[in-house]
Amino acid sequence: MLHRLILLLIGIHLFQLGLSQTGSGDDAKPSSLIFSGMITSRGLGADVAYTVGSEFRQYRFGLEVRQIKDSHEALIDPANPEAGGRYVFGKLNSLTQISPTAGIEWNLLPTTRLNPFNLRVGVLAGPGIGLVNPYQLLVCTNTGTANCNVLPLPYDPDRHNFYNIQGRARIRDRSFNPEVVFGGTLGAYGLLDFVASQSYVNGVTFGLRLDAFTETIPLVVESSVLHNRQVFLTASVGFVLGSRN
Repeated sequence: MLHRLILLLIGIHLFQLGLSQTGSGDDAKPSSLIFSGMITSRGLGADVAYTVGSEFRQYRFGLEVRQIKDSHEALIDPANPEAGGRYVFGKLNSLTQISPTAGIEWNLLPTTRLNPFNLRVGVLAGPGIGLVNPYQLLVCTNTGTANCNVLPLPYDPDRHNFYNIQGRARIRDRSFNPEVVFGGTLGAYGLLDFVASQSYVNGVTFGLRLDAFTETIPLVVESSVLHNRQVFLTASVGFVLGSRN
């Protein structure tokens, strides 16, 4: 997953070279189009945002896509490592959050001749759409026979165990039949821009998100350690690439 994120950021950087060539009138308000890829405490995420306003305060409109996992999830090796990849034992569903957001951003540390860094902080909020999809594994359906018949199946705690699970189902073998759960998101973030440029935004972002849903999300088989919940607190850090007008 990490190499895919790196390739995505490289592609976004090439795209921003084209965006930066688009000029604006002298009377136009400062604006920027920003792409970010994030590693969070609950998975991976990506965000695209447009900001517009004055030099010291801008309005932000964005769209986020993030994975939300249980913080205690741990990958383990299958009984037969050659058959399949690592998986999370006891995981029932995966959750992907899609959130259109709006917020306000303040420029705390403007770029100057002596200071090449630009520090911005902001808050945002918006509705959330949670896509809850069954967690699918490669399962041997005839354990104990000479030839194991392996099928991609949603995890069933009553029938699947460490001995007949062969690993995580490949992406091409997984079905996508999610249940939609509605909710909302609140967030606070910071953006540190390392490039003293009027055309580019290159830096890092860090933040916190609070996601709440209308019902409990069944991510895992509950135990003394694992608990399903409606509200998730997530920390994130990521790379930012974009263009500024």
